Amino acid sequence: MTEQTPPPVSDLARALAAQLVQEADASAGTRVVGIAGGPGSGKSTLAAAVVTTIRDRRPELAPALVPMDGFHLSQAELERRHLADRKGAPETFAPEALAAVLDEVHAPRSVPVPVPDYDRLLHEPVHGRLAVPPETRIVVVEGNWLGLDASPWLRVRERLDLLLFLDVPWEVCRERLIERRVATGRVRAAAQAWVDAVDAENYWLAHDSSRRADRVLTPGNDRR
Repeated sequence: MTEQTPPPVSDLARALAAQLVQEADASAGTRVVGIAGGPGSGKSTLAAAVVTTIRDRRPELAPALVPMDGFHLSQAELERRHLADRKGAPETFAPEALAAVLDEVHAPRSVPVPVPDYDRLLHEPVHGRLAVPPETRIVVVEGNWLGLDASPWLRVRERLDLLLFLDVPWEVCRERLIERRVATGRVRAAAQAWVDAVDAENYWLAHDSSRRADRVLTPGNDRR
């Protein structure tokens, strides 16, 4: 995997990092924090910035990032289930595998917990590319469906000590998603068609799950 430039650290990321450090200092074991949001909301960028900020300020807490995209079903499995044209929808993931990883993270351990990552060039999950070290005190999980009120996603929500939801208007997310697909080689018309069909449906379904969040975050503001 090529080295990437760390994302910019926003005031929101700094504030969340400070909050999570304070909560970790006041508790024992590993705290697992979810950052959910619709596609294109910036949850991946926010989660990575929070982890980077904590690592810079308090490296002994060994914060780790667990991206939900790593738990995508493989392309071959999506095609076998006739779900390739719905990639990104809840049924195209393996929430049971994510819940099992979070169980391992919560349990006392002496070895790292392997975590899959998603390769956007291969368009496939890569198993064991990431890991949660045994000394980790803060784990940040990010993804669309962390608060989805449906089995088996409820098993994931039950394993989160805190769930935050990043609320960004659809118009903003839509433009980001189109540009993202164009940047990976898609024709703009095809990118717009995918976003307006698949991503739009996922966006509103994710927003329906925001009621299960402990806190809803909006750019420049938040509400509890």
